[in-house]
Amino acid sequence: MFKNSRTSNFVVDYYQGAYGPTIRVDLVSLESALELLNIFKALAEGTGSEVKLHELETAKVSGLREFVLRVISDGPEVERTLSVVNGENPSVCWDRSRNGWKNCVDLVQVLIDSNSPGHQYLTKEGIDDALVEVSFKE
Repeated sequence: MFKNSRTSNFVVDYYQGAYGPTIRVDLVSLESALELLNIFKALAEGTGSEVKLHELETAKVSGLREFVLRVISDGPEVERTLSVVNGENPSVCWDRSRNGWKNCVDLVQVLIDSNSPGHQYLTKEGIDDALVEVSFKE
């Protein structure tokens, strides 16, 4: 479903950050940003219903056993969208509506359009089990 080009790697790292549990997605190039954007677009547009980031050849995941992105019903989105099942290697399940994934598309698109270092937060601090931060060229 997604392009597996070795040149577009992005790094996903789970750690205890300044605001609590954090999942940082480092996009080191425009190609890696476009790859993540396409993943979010597939979820938002209905061409995909689940993506296991930890299984993608182009994603380097550390600190997590699993990182699964899923589409939930098209109804209203629940407030808490990201759950972490703790353990030595936690599992993360991020469930959003298609509109929620569209919001992620929009936030990543801002980074791509600027084509300069920056970051966006994709989950809610104090509500979700971890804060997802997407960092572009930082």
